Amino acid sequence: MKIQPKHALKEFQMSLERFRLVDLAFAINVGFKKKHELVEIRPQIAVAHKYDDKKKALDIRIKVTLSNGNTPFTFMVTGEGRFVFKAAPDKQTIANVANINGPAIVFPYVRETIADMTRRAGFQPLHLQPINFVRLAAKKKQTAASP
Repeated sequence: MKIQPKHALKEFQMSLERFRLVDLAFAINVGFKKKHELVEIRPQIAVAHKYDDKKKALDIRIKVTLSNGNTPFTFMVTGEGRFVFKAAPDKQTIANVANINGPAIVFPYVRETIADMTRRAGFQPLHLQPINFVRLAAKKKQTAASP
């Protein structure tokens, strides 16, 4: 017996066709000096997207970079998820998936890559905090609306 929830997903049924690592770099900071017991790691996160009308495909890239500060290592990881829609979505649906749903699905793959990469380099695995992409999209929208 297959259970199918009834909700708005029928409007824009989509699937994650693939995830891939697009770019990856890691370096140990030989000049790192531990000043305190707790080392603060604040990576930069950027999200970009591109929609292809003909293929009904949305590519979402998440780039996470740690390149400055007194940290034991630096890295840059870019992951890309491709989402394919069964039917052509409207612009609002594309915006929602590009800014909220898609990044929320792709980000855990990038987080896992960073945790594994730091562990394999001999450090304690770095587990990035989850991101609330709903709040991030609302903040982005509010900033765009400000004069």
